[in-house]
Amino acid sequence: MLRWPAFHTPEQRGRRRTHPRRYRGGSRHHELTDEELSKLRPLTRLPGRPKADATKQPVSIRLSPEVVDYFKAEGPGWQTRIDAVLREYVASR
Repeated sequence: MLRWPAFHTPEQRGRRRTHPRRYRGGSRHHELTDEELSKLRPLTRLPGRPKADATKQPVSIRLSPEVVDYFKAEGPGWQTRIDAVLREYVASR
C-alpha cells in the first residue's frame, strides 16, 4: 500500500518539514530603538470599511436574466444601482 507522498525516500520522510519561505537565519525581529518607538502612533480607527448608519438587509430575490445582465453590464456596483432604482420607485409611490 502506498502512502502519500509515495515518492519520498525514508530519509526525506524523517526530516522535519519547514515552509520554503520561512526565514531560517536567526531572528528576523529586532528590539525597537528609542527613535523608532517615538515614531509609533496609536491605531485611531479599525482597518476596513466604515460601518454605515443604516445597514442594508440581506435578501434573496429572483430577477429576470435581462435585468441582471443590464445592471451587471454597467460594471461593479450593480446591486447598489438596483437598490437605487427600487428606492426611487418606492419614493414615487
